[in-house]
Amino acid sequence: MQSMVWQEWAAFLKHWGLKPLALVMMEHARPLFPLAAQTMLLGAPLFKGVRFGTHYEALIEMLGDEDCTASFSEYLQERGS
Repeated sequence: MQSMVWQEWAAFLKHWGLKPLALVMMEHARPLFPLAAQTMLLGAPLFKGVRFGTHYEALIEMLGDEDCTASFSEYLQERGS
């Protein structure tokens, strides 16, 4: 599941030209990610039945885990531009 979600996220970021911004945020704003994950967790019940609810939950999980965030950052960097 993680690999599939990461592929979709990478494609989305690349399509909208947000990949460089995402990489900069993962490098410089990483200490804020656990706080963001906790805040997003409050809104999780609102997204349970929505089509992208599984992506929302996966994003919360990734932002709450520093190792996972670092791995996704490396994954994005390896995928090139």
